[in-house]
Amino acid sequence: MKDLLGELDGITRSIPDDGMKKRIIIAARDNWENYFARLFPVLDSGDAQVLGVSHRGICLLKMVKASGINPKHLRLLKGYSFAEVMSLELQGSDRVELELKSENLVLRSTRAPQINAMIRLFLQELIKGSGHVVALKSFVTDDKSLLSFTKGDVIRLLPMEGLQGGWQFGTVGGRSGLFPEELTQPSAAPDYHYRHLNRRDDKRKSTSTHGSVQELEVVVPMVDFAMKYFRCETAVPLCSLQLGKEKEMLRDEIFCQVIKQNTNNPTQSSCTLGWRLLVLVTGFFPCSGTLHPYIMQRIILVLSTPLLHELCSSSDLAAVCQDNLDRSVRFGGRRNIPSHVEMDAILAGKTSRRITILFPGNVEFPAKIRSFSLVLDVMKDLCNQMGISQPEEMQEFSILAKRQQGESDMRPLHAGEYLFDFLLDDGSISLSFRRIMWGTPLSFENDLFLDFHYQQMSPGAGASSLVRQASLSSLPLFGSNSFPVQKVSQRGCPSPCIVSVNHQGLAVVSVLQEQVFNIPLAEVESMRTIRPKKERKLEEVNHVFFSLFLLFQAKEFCHTLALIMDMTHSPA
Repeated sequence: MKDLLGELDGITRSIPDDGMKKRIIIAARDNWENYFARLFPVLDSGDAQVLGVSHRGICLLKMVKASGINPKHLRLLKGYSFAEVMSLELQGSDRVELELKSENLVLRSTRAPQINAMIRLFLQELIKGSGHVVALKSFVTDDKSLLSFTKGDVIRLLPMEGLQGGWQFGTVGGRSGLFPEELTQPSAAPDYHYRHLNRRDDKRKSTSTHGSVQELEVVVPMVDFAMKYFRCETAVPLCSLQLGKEKEMLRDEIFCQVIKQNTNNPTQSSCTLGWRLLVLVTGFFPCSGTLHPYIMQRIILVLSTPLLHELCSSSDLAAVCQDNLDRSVRFGGRRNIPSHVEMDAILAGKTSRRITILFPGNVEFPAKIRSFSLVLDVMKDLCNQMGISQPEEMQEFSILAKRQQGESDMRPLHAGEYLFDFLLDDGSISLSFRRIMWGTPLSFENDLFLDFHYQQMSPGAGASSLVRQASLSSLPLFGSNSFPVQKVSQRGCPSPCIVSVNHQGLAVVSVLQEQVFNIPLAEVESMRTIRPKKERKLEEVNHVFFSLFLLFQAKEFCHTLALIMDMTHSPA
């Protein structure tokens, strides 16, 4: 701002150029926090003496002494954006209470009605068309199709066709999903620029302690970037991934900055860390179609240049980046931001992990997965060990995730999902492998294949193996995933009964295996689970034709049906 006014040689009383006037106003808006603020006196608010309200939010100020022409100026103590304001209440003629995301702020002022009116006016204008809501209560769920959040989180709404009443679809913290509308209210959009202003002084102090960095920037590109991302905690890389997930327009910039870190960098350790960060970025979200060929050209250049291999030890990492980027373009990248434990492991070069997958009969089978392994990758490896090589038959298997404590439902995973999106650091999620479709003729030439199917067909294998004796292929439920049902709303249907689902559709049979009615898979339009109103009451699944009251397995039934529909309608 001083440089801008210096261009005028001190003459500021008469500026004929409208462009220069606009530059001064914009500079004042972006650099002087209180320039456009309406100021109100406040009492009994700690050190705060003045409340400022502007388009950026509200801020607590204190009058302090200063040298110069004006002996006093306002010092910012704390600021809040309007996105943090959850509620506002005028209490009497001299008291205003604000419920904020992290605290309650009580202001005493002789201008309390004016403060209330000013804040409400800004909120009313900023909420219009903001496309954001704020959480009034916390919402925690294990259902991956739903969005978990805590009270005060600002959720960005996303468009979605076919939303049912009372539900919205949005994203927060790098995650997206459905959530109940009643738990939120409209909110102003987060103001990242305002956060930058609040932290600007701290950043200036921190950068002043590294005077040599600015001198090195001329010689070594991205030194400041390297210090920021690789000589501190993992919070900044996590923030970059989160921004890339939430702000698609920033993804190309993140890619370019990381590529700069790996270009003409004479420090081998810094270059290696840069490639590991690129492994992270390419695995979590793709770049734009415009930038994609240039990123691939850079990766291929590194793979084909032996000198670069020796300098940065980047050959293996570049190959991983190429594979991750291909997956991200095809499947969209990892859904959830990694934990600090996983982030530390990836930046340390540890990208693989051994897990145990349960085969039918609770037989433990070891498997090695990587940070960006797809369900499809593990399924192919397991099927190959059973002698299965045809994609059509591989498609009939599925990996299921189950929480070891608290719930009995298992969630079949889609082939294009990332395994690490479901695994937790505490090991509370177990994975199992089983066949859910039976369209391909069975071949028992492989011992593991034979034992796998024998265990799944045994009576103790669970609800999906009910009545599997004698001539298996002639049984009504052979090749189906069966679930016990307490009640069906269709007239004439016996209770209890069994509902089975396979690639042909849904079939309801009695406990004596007498067929009651069928519904072709093509006629299934929608389904959803409804949380029981009372404890120990059965969960309900609404179907376009009927409602099923299922014992503890409503979610598993819905996920299995959705997976089979996806397999049936998509190519192998």
